[in-house]
Amino acid sequence: MAFNSLPVEFVKNTNILAGLSPVQFRKYGVHQGSVEPLLQVIQLMCTHWSLDLSLDYQTFDFDISQRLVYQHPDQCPMFLDQNMCNLNINYLLHVMNFFKYHCTRSDEWTLRSTFEALEAHQRPQAWKTQLSQGPSSLGSEWLGSYSYLHSRKEIIAIRNNPGDRLFMDTIDSKDGFQTLTLNFAPPPSTPFPDVFERHLQSLPPPALVHALQNPCPTQKVTRSGVRHVQGPSGKPKPGRKTSPRHKPTPTPSPPTPPRRKAPLPAPKRGRDYLIFTGSGHDAEHFHCIGTVHPLPPQFGIPGWQRVTLMKYFDPPLASPSSSVPSSPNPFAVPASGDVAEALGWDGTEVDDGCWAYEGVVLPGGKIILGRWWSPLDETGRREWMGPFIFWNVCGDEDE
Repeated sequence: MAFNSLPVEFVKNTNILAGLSPVQFRKYGVHQGSVEPLLQVIQLMCTHWSLDLSLDYQTFDFDISQRLVYQHPDQCPMFLDQNMCNLNINYLLHVMNFFKYHCTRSDEWTLRSTFEALEAHQRPQAWKTQLSQGPSSLGSEWLGSYSYLHSRKEIIAIRNNPGDRLFMDTIDSKDGFQTLTLNFAPPPSTPFPDVFERHLQSLPPPALVHALQNPCPTQKVTRSGVRHVQGPSGKPKPGRKTSPRHKPTPTPSPPTPPRRKAPLPAPKRGRDYLIFTGSGHDAEHFHCIGTVHPLPPQFGIPGWQRVTLMKYFDPPLASPSSSVPSSPNPFAVPASGDVAEALGWDGTEVDDGCWAYEGVVLPGGKIILGRWWSPLDETGRREWMGPFIFWNVCGDEDE
């Protein structure tokens, strides 16, 4: 799919990005107003234009976005269902709006000067190929940023903030944007530390694998929200109920034994998810390992993926007698020495150099939005967390 000036002219002429739709805060971060969900999806897919300094779009409702991106995941989850079929588009729009504020607003003295100094090929770009469904590797070179609040007291305060106060975001930018280089061609035997998986929950749930193999009901957008108009088989669901007096008399049939449900398919590497390794620079050199797996189309638009990764900073090797805890997780590895040799990691538990990331790859594979957190917090309160953004920079296939 070749891109020219027509999409940009459409964005300018329609003013579709002049005011973003996420303007209300409700539980789960879902906008409960008159906003068309499909409009939110389109605005999210136009993130690269929202961050285009030449278009000079103002940022509105930053206070709402700031409050929402630091909310506990239970209050503002990435997905609106346990099977990861429905993305919380409103939350992702707030993450985008948060970084749009810091990258494009010069008055804040946070990221604007650093962002403005980037070469054109280093800034967020549109996708270059036709959108498609299925697990897909990502580009190798990325830039990005993350934000956090300085203390536990501030996290608690912002989560209870009625909206009349702004907080001071901390964004480390003195060394420029965080760099990230991904490798989607690690050896098939590359292990994934079980201790990482226990925090990341990287594997796609079997119900999602089943839903992708047997597409979910079709979504139809109406002014009153989203409703399903077709069942999984593609047949329309029954409409208006039949009046009792017009119901046909049921014909008795012999009882049939209950059918045993077939087990849901277990996720399979290569078919349902991909593993990658990586490295980068964030004040100092770091390593990472993670997974990416496809998500169902959202409002008919394919190409969404979920990405998780654990970032770590060269921890000391564990003693030869240590081993990875046993687990049914298929990523579990039998010997710690294998992990040390392949990844440079041999810890049996996470340490203060580990940082967990979960995000959504927008269709086209050029931008990732999501949240990071400290896996050391065993209380579940997630009081050390915040939003992040990464975008693919030109190189590889783009040159």
